[in-house]
Amino acid sequence: MPPGGRSKSAKKQSPLELAKEESSKKQQEIDALNEQISLLKADVDQKIADVQRLRTKLHTILPEILSHRDREKFPLEPVDDPIDINAEYIREMVYMLVDDLYLRNEKRSMVEQRIEDLETRVTQQSFNYQNMVRKNLSCVNGIEEALEAKSTPELYRILRRLKQDLILDKPMGQLPSDNPLFKLKSKNQTVSRSSHTMEIIHEMETTPFPLTKPLRKQCGETHIRYLIPEIKQALCNELSLEKYTGGDWRAFAQRIGVSSETIQFWRRLNMKNPMEQVLTFWKDSKGATMTMLHRHLKHPHINALIPAKLISDFYQVD
Repeated sequence: MPPGGRSKSAKKQSPLELAKEESSKKQQEIDALNEQISLLKADVDQKIADVQRLRTKLHTILPEILSHRDREKFPLEPVDDPIDINAEYIREMVYMLVDDLYLRNEKRSMVEQRIEDLETRVTQQSFNYQNMVRKNLSCVNGIEEALEAKSTPELYRILRRLKQDLILDKPMGQLPSDNPLFKLKSKNQTVSRSSHTMEIIHEMETTPFPLTKPLRKQCGETHIRYLIPEIKQALCNELSLEKYTGGDWRAFAQRIGVSSETIQFWRRLNMKNPMEQVLTFWKDSKGATMTMLHRHLKHPHINALIPAKLISDFYQVD
């Protein structure tokens, strides 16, 4: 090996070759930068197109928003381009419009509910007026017949008939056990065989119900405090037995405003007649009328048709 430890075949690169190699590396870097510039340019073009679409939408939406603003609270000088309006101004204006819309919807719901209540009351008052007219006519005719009575037995018969025409004058009876209308639960129905459930079913099969409809129904605005005891017992028996669908005293309690926590607490107490507790809770409300009771019972989630039928037979709720 020659002095210096270098092979004879090793050649030192000339300055021209070194310059060419350096130039090739620089060209590769330039090509990579050009590719990145192309990608960035395409991205910029896409962003410009998106901005243009947004400007078009704003040109369409902003005039509509401005036309519905409160001009006293949000005065605005004429501008050539709505997009030039201050963003904070537009934000506050949109918040105000949303709040106004919410309040209008809330008022509309309240008005609709009020109209429904008024329609119900007008109907009830119409029924009451018709009943008063019929009672007045019955009284007038009865008095005229009584004045023309020729004997005491005939007078007694007229007064007795007049009394029957004005008030309920027939005793409450007990339905026969084979009457399908008032038989609330079938003995073959699959139910839990706990002693609590069996006690409820036994009461449902043996509780007496009003058998004879009255000649004149009572007002639907009658408070539930004055609910006929036999109908109340039938109602409690029907809804105290929990159903897998939930259409029992729990659903009724939710509809009259009992909280879920209270309902769960009552369930843990394992009360024999939870529906009676629900009615006790509700009776302090002025709106606890026969009409509302009937409406709750007819709700699809509860669908207690038998108690609802009993109530509609004795009270003007339809």
